[in-house]
Amino acid sequence: MPNTEHSNDDPWLHKKVDKIDYFVHRPTRQSGIHIRGLATLCGVRLSTLQNALKWAQRSTDNLTENYRTELYSLLKNRNIFLTNLTENSPKINGKEVKVILADVCFDIAFYYTSKGYKEALNTMADMGRLGAESFVFYKTGFDVMEHLQVNSTIVDGIEVLTYATQVEVNKTTTGEVVYYTDRKTGQCGISLTGLYHLCGGIISKTKILGYLNTLNTPFVMAGGQGEDIIDATAAEQALYYYGHTASPRKSQKAKSWLASMGTPISKFITSHTGYTVTTNT
Repeated sequence: MPNTEHSNDDPWLHKKVDKIDYFVHRPTRQSGIHIRGLATLCGVRLSTLQNALKWAQRSTDNLTENYRTELYSLLKNRNIFLTNLTENSPKINGKEVKVILADVCFDIAFYYTSKGYKEALNTMADMGRLGAESFVFYKTGFDVMEHLQVNSTIVDGIEVLTYATQVEVNKTTTGEVVYYTDRKTGQCGISLTGLYHLCGGIISKTKILGYLNTLNTPFVMAGGQGEDIIDATAAEQALYYYGHTASPRKSQKAKSWLASMGTPISKFITSHTGYTVTTNT
């Protein structure tokens, strides 16, 4: 992997690996892959991917049945491109370029894997091991710990490390997700409200709790700030259920977040709460 130096004053971290451009927006830690590189990773022509994304951004009313493909259904009503807080795209040689968000990259690779593309299958395997977000972090050399502000609080008499972030719930709404890790034991979890937001806000917290109760295993890690903290293992099962098997309505957000975080999601949570750098200190 190329060892390229980047100024920490630049909000964009960019690295080219095997002719593929990867980007991370440092302030938000959102990441993605240049559209041309993603086409290569999926084994398809650039024009094929460009056309698919073009149709995905159009309303259903303006499309004939022929264009309402599986990929269209997978991408419709989603934010597809990586931008900064003022909606500007990353640049290469001073020119803005189209970069696909990491979780969207995963779903596109998944689609082309189902169509028998060997390159997409290899990409899925690499992303699946790390999680889509961590896959791009690895490619760019982005060090999560270097940019992490560790916070801690006391919950039910236990010191826990916390990480709070704003996520897109739907096209018009954002919401907070709080991750927790027990500083002593490493047990970790997600706030119930955060889990609701990761499911796209379409599954009520009551229904989420109802599903968790069917697991016949303790799922509440602790009580904090007046609401439950859902153990990481149970939260992962809920994200998988609502993203893949729930009937009649599945949550594309739940599926995408699970893909982005990677499994087990406990690795994602402990990393983002700073557990690995604070243990035994």
